Amino acid sequence: MNPAKQTIMQLRHAETGVARNIWSLCQAAYALEATLLGVTDFPPLRRSVESIQASPTVFFGITEDDTLVAVAELAREPEVCVDTLVVAPGHFRRGLASALLSHLLALPRPHGLIADTGAANAPALALYRRHGFVERERMLSREGIPLVRLRHGPV
Repeated sequence: MNPAKQTIMQLRHAETGVARNIWSLCQAAYALEATLLGVTDFPPLRRSVESIQASPTVFFGITEDDTLVAVAELAREPEVCVDTLVVAPGHFRRGLASALLSHLLALPRPHGLIADTGAANAPALALYRRHGFVERERMLSREGIPLVRLRHGPV
């Protein structure tokens, strides 16, 4: 499918079925990311369906044949931040993450947009850089995972 023709929709993540679909997709994608980062304790894998339902964030998704294949989560506090950007395994390299990121960048956000990703996650770093994000700092998560904070737009 041509990513330019993808329909991106806001997801009603408070609904149990939608939250389960988000959770399932995140579990599959984050399990691969944990392997890529070489970690066994990866905080995104601890997230529950209930925490997704209760989240004050906004979720966007792409579906194919009624199956959720890509999800982006945008938090607005304390800064506008990409909290989640995942694509279902088997749907990589089809422009889905790029389409979601372009959608997020088109939303009103007066102070720019930040994103954190694992320092060893070369595909994510390349995606963010292609979309004009620049590295702002390196840090360690509470679990000791090396992270990179990137920013797009005003500092």
